[in-house]
Amino acid sequence: MKVASFKKVITCRIGDDLGGYGKGITSVAIHDDLFLRGLCMDDGGKRVLMLSYDLVGIDMPDLEKIRGIVKEELGLEAVDVIISCTHNHSGPHSRWERATPLNERYMEDLFRWTREAVSELRDAAFREVDVYFYGKHCKENLNRRVVALEDNTARFLPSFKELLPLADGITDDELGIIAFHDPANPGFTDVLVNFAAHPLASHCPVQMRSGNTITADFPGELRNYVEENTGAGCFYVTGAAGDMFPREYEQGFEASRKMGVSLGQAVIECMANLIRNKDRYRIKEPKLSTLMVNVDLKLLCNENKQTKYAIRKDGMERALEPLHFLTIGTDVCFVGVPGELLAEVGLMMKWCSPFRKTFILYNSTDYSGYFCHPNAFVSKGFEYNAALFGSISGFKLLQVAVENMYRLRGSEFAKELDDLKR
Repeated sequence: MKVASFKKVITCRIGDDLGGYGKGITSVAIHDDLFLRGLCMDDGGKRVLMLSYDLVGIDMPDLEKIRGIVKEELGLEAVDVIISCTHNHSGPHSRWERATPLNERYMEDLFRWTREAVSELRDAAFREVDVYFYGKHCKENLNRRVVALEDNTARFLPSFKELLPLADGITDDELGIIAFHDPANPGFTDVLVNFAAHPLASHCPVQMRSGNTITADFPGELRNYVEENTGAGCFYVTGAAGDMFPREYEQGFEASRKMGVSLGQAVIECMANLIRNKDRYRIKEPKLSTLMVNVDLKLLCNENKQTKYAIRKDGMERALEPLHFLTIGTDVCFVGVPGELLAEVGLMMKWCSPFRKTFILYNSTDYSGYFCHPNAFVSKGFEYNAALFGSISGFKLLQVAVENMYRLRGSEFAKELDDLKR
């Protein structure tokens, strides 16, 4: 396989409102820049571009516009442009909400920056690489839903921080990586990192410096640490983080740095381990395959539901929400989801996957709020209140994802799909 990568500053202006905690949080300083990261892979027959934005989310029409820009610049079809947002709360308003309108001036800048960055790939020097996968448990996140076992009712941890000692819910603590190694000039060219946690180590909805400052939070610190210590480009994508928080959440810049360094050290450990065991972790035939599938979901019509996350869907009874798949050989599958998937559903996708490694891409194909597991509609809580789709929606995304992963995996796995119809 051949790869090329880029990074582009996409920092908003001081004075722009920040998009993570509703309206009225106006930026007063820049702590560190926001970035668009690009990773382009070419297997000799197919080329795929992955884009990661340090943004809270992007709505489907603007994602389609970005894919159109890539097609104009590189000729890639929409299915071959994989997009994800880190869900950064300390950046601009990049999605439509009822109370906090889209920063349209910023979005025009974003489209221009995207075009400038993508166009550089036309003349980029692609390097021939070997591709590796790896995974490691990292105890840097927790489940922010504190659910009482005795009556199955949920509390939102940020609003009840005194419950922190009781936060023992299910977490997806896998730090997954895809690493690209140049055997001709020994060293890693790039490493892709996937972890499930809201970028909320530093940001806080009170009048403290980190609450009104533009920052990429711990993903930025992680990337910096890996790049400074390895020389490889670091591409970060958030996993199924709908209910995942940093263990030290809303604590300021030192907490962000601490978490980023801890995860960065884990990434370097992974890179060292896989290079010592090349035959075990190398993807022997890294052929690329992509697929986008629409899932028909029923929108909630309860007038008490919060609908701020999808003003575009007002008045609709159903919506088609895309799942986006990228596979690398028969070892790795990425699943792009249309909003904030809870970790429990993401873990079920991983557990039911026929691939050796499965990575969820957060806020990838749309921004449509939370996709919960069905029991969250019983225990309720913040994610339930903010959900746009019914209680079966998370399960339906799971079912469609698993069916299509089986098809993409091929051979004997695809044949077993017949059992679902019996």
